[in-house]
Amino acid sequence: MRRVVAVTVACMIESIAMAEGESPETRVQEIARAIQVLQPMVSDDRALRLADIIVDASDEHSIPPLLVVAVIMRESGFYPAIERLEVFGPQGEIGLMQIMPNGRGIGMRPEHCSELLEGADCQIHTGVRLLAVARDLCPESSARWLAAYGLGRCPATEDEARSIRGVRRAIHFLSQITDRVEW
Repeated sequence: MRRVVAVTVACMIESIAMAEGESPETRVQEIARAIQVLQPMVSDDRALRLADIIVDASDEHSIPPLLVVAVIMRESGFYPAIERLEVFGPQGEIGLMQIMPNGRGIGMRPEHCSELLEGADCQIHTGVRLLAVARDLCPESSARWLAAYGLGRCPATEDEARSIRGVRRAIHFLSQITDRVEW
């Protein structure tokens, strides 16, 4: 099993490196594979559905889709009960990207989304908008954006950002699906 995963990751990294000029369908398939590498319990259909949403939201806000995959893995582990809003975070966070229900993220949701952020489309699009705000707040490195996404503020230094457990976890997840952990 370990060899199969290693071969899958190696193949995925190689194909991501060749991603320029790929069709949108191929990009979605690559992101779906990345989801399943991080969370093997995600079905093929669900991985493709989520990957399609991730690619769409990422393209809209110029955020690397693999970074979004790592954030979702860090925040919710792709668990279906969280997506269906049957389970909430310890402080009431909502959905796959764990948006605070009384935070600024709710105000960033797409027009067609309710305040409950029902469905993966609303959850991912809202979370990617927040990630774009974090990127604009802390443009120096993706570690600082990841920290700002979770903290709501930009850490003073790169070292401070990398010392945050959630940032270390996201970087760890990125290292499992790509050799590029900075954007």
